[in-house]
Amino acid sequence: MADDAYLFLLPDRHPRLGAALAAVGALECTETPAVNAWLQAHEVSVSSEQVRILPAEAETLIPKDTERLPVPLGEEEALRVQQKCAPQSVTEIGRPVPTPGSRP
Repeated sequence: MADDAYLFLLPDRHPRLGAALAAVGALECTETPAVNAWLQAHEVSVSSEQVRILPAEAETLIPKDTERLPVPLGEEEALRVQQKCAPQSVTEIGRPVPTPGSRP
């Protein structure tokens, strides 16, 4: 596997970038010693909103002074990361979330 994404810590007061790692769901790379050591070194957990992930092709969006960790992803994992990082369309943002029993 190649490095398919980058983990990074979102600096305080920085516009939201990438997806929160916790929002992407379980990724195999989060069980590796390298990722666990990186998280421990920064004193954060996988569930922290500061821990973000971006596809490798979007690495240039990560602020230059921000430490990043390249991680490999499986095909399905890479697709989930790309979907979570994709901007929402204006229609999705304004659309109410359906509740059980409601009609679309």
